[in-house]
Amino acid sequence: MMSIYASAKSFISSTAEELNDRAKDRVNRVVNFLFERLHSRRVLSKENKILDMPRVFFYRNMRREGFLDREFVSLPIPTLAKTLDRFMASMEPIMEVEEFLKLKSLKTAFEENEGIELQRNLYCYATWQKNWLTPLWEQYAYLIDRKSLAFGTNYYGLGPLQEPQVAPHLAQKVELRHLRASMAISTALQMLVRIENQTLKDPFSPDPTSLDRDQFSRLFGTTRIPKQQKDEISQSKAPHFILHLQDCFVKVAFEPGKVPPLHWIVNTIITVEKGLWPSSHSVEILTSLDRDTWAEYRKKLIDLGNRQSLEDIESAQFSIVLDPRSPKDSEEVAQLAQLDSTGKWFDLGVELILFKNGRLAGNLEHTPKDAIITAALIEKIAENEKLNSEKNGGYLSCEEGPGELEFQLIRFQLDKEVQTKIFEAKRIFQETAQMYDLSISTFPDFGKEFIKSQKLSPDSFIQMALQLTYYKIHKKTVLTYETATTRGFQKGRTETIRSQSIFSKRFCEAMENPSEPSVIRKEFLLKAIKYHNDTKIGAMTGEGIDRHILGLRLTAIATKVSSPFLESAAVKQGFILATSQTPIEGCYGGGFLPLEKRGYGISYNAAFTDKLVFMISGFKEEQTERAKEFCSVLFESLAQMRTIFVD
Repeated sequence: MMSIYASAKSFISSTAEELNDRAKDRVNRVVNFLFERLHSRRVLSKENKILDMPRVFFYRNMRREGFLDREFVSLPIPTLAKTLDRFMASMEPIMEVEEFLKLKSLKTAFEENEGIELQRNLYCYATWQKNWLTPLWEQYAYLIDRKSLAFGTNYYGLGPLQEPQVAPHLAQKVELRHLRASMAISTALQMLVRIENQTLKDPFSPDPTSLDRDQFSRLFGTTRIPKQQKDEISQSKAPHFILHLQDCFVKVAFEPGKVPPLHWIVNTIITVEKGLWPSSHSVEILTSLDRDTWAEYRKKLIDLGNRQSLEDIESAQFSIVLDPRSPKDSEEVAQLAQLDSTGKWFDLGVELILFKNGRLAGNLEHTPKDAIITAALIEKIAENEKLNSEKNGGYLSCEEGPGELEFQLIRFQLDKEVQTKIFEAKRIFQETAQMYDLSISTFPDFGKEFIKSQKLSPDSFIQMALQLTYYKIHKKTVLTYETATTRGFQKGRTETIRSQSIFSKRFCEAMENPSEPSVIRKEFLLKAIKYHNDTKIGAMTGEGIDRHILGLRLTAIATKVSSPFLESAAVKQGFILATSQTPIEGCYGGGFLPLEKRGYGISYNAAFTDKLVFMISGFKEEQTERAKEFCSVLFESLAQMRTIFVD
């Protein structure tokens, strides 16, 4: 009798659990359905009367943060099915059939089980925010990362295409680097005033309401402060910048809200340079260490009495490095900007470098803003140099006369332990830097004009050339990252364009098959370009893959939900090809290092009518400089693709 009772109890209990699970699943699906409708309605209009009313009330009755154009639409969350389908389509060309089928099984189980709950929780989190991603992105893509900034998030920028000359009447008194440094400082201060007044125009958008300008408010005065386990971003309004020269740091003050006369800045730099200053013993090299180690030694510096010195550097609006070397070409400039530590406080958001021969570059920290924002600064420097030159008969010039800015030396107190660590950090930096090679090259045969004449997107055309180049060298297709901006949404940052597809793979196979006729190659290329362009538009309009999956992964961690799909190697796979476009006409652009050990970092500028500029990085492998090898094959690929249309 008891066994019958126990069996009945067990049956009732299991049935109740099953019914409860079914009910819970149905509730989750209904909730997701409702959230999808609410979310889609909310992001289609600038404001939702109920959800956004408190935020709008406070912003309109208090001084707003950032720019006055903050009433942008919310960043959407794509539906789970769409993201998973796009993810699978992106993985198909890079996986073996058996592996892909296993991943497909994991995806199906995820979509039918824990994915529903995670999507619901992500919707709940996003409902009360205008941009659900940006706070998470800054924390988990940057601040938690413990690797060195010098070989991680920091990137380099190259100066204007035209190398100017100093006016003859100034040449005996003022060096080119003095004048260019002063113009760079003046330009930065002009932008700082316009940002504060919220009158800065976005150079990449003729319509001031089409792109969110919030990131410009974090262009200057932002520094990444090292902390154990997770860094912090510090933003300062302090009215000073930093000069680094002769192995010392100098704090230079300016009057808030005003731009000093150009010759005042020139005079200040010349005066500072004439001084005999005690060395800072290259203390800045400590900022190139891994973040936990640098946090430890920063605390030691504070304990040694350097709190004010650190504060002076870390609260600076930007830094100017006067480098004593004279690089002969853009490639050497890039090497010294990215793979050299002289004078660079890698935590600072903006560091501009002026070399002895007047060449200009930058080393820039990525966490608080994207590369397109700092590109606006370098483009503005180029524009101001051009205006000055046109005004002065083709030369850079300034007025002559008295006047200087106030400045003071920043001193450091070091002990033997810190000095030993400085020597060790120099060794680590040099050994790491030697692992990379950079290539800065201009493809002269055609530019955007030819590509547009074929009614094609220059960006998509170049992306297919990159796919073909990798395929030529390595005989396979790999996961490829391209940056897409999401500044069409409030506080938007970036999304990933996955450039590889089954169409790009077929195109590469056709190009490598000598018997394939040109008409077939063209057909595959056009399909690949169209697919890439559609993917790019989707990423820019909130229909990307990677940020949504990141949100689901973080939600799973926060709610302790186990997910075989989200923990699979396919989801965690790194990007072998990391690519980005810098569409500025007055400068080369900038570049960055690879994301993966055997990968490439590729930046390009297709803003010119008759040429294309490529900035490529890779890891040296035995005697092979892989960046230069890739560039050589890339130029072959571009020429080969052109024949599809002209032969």
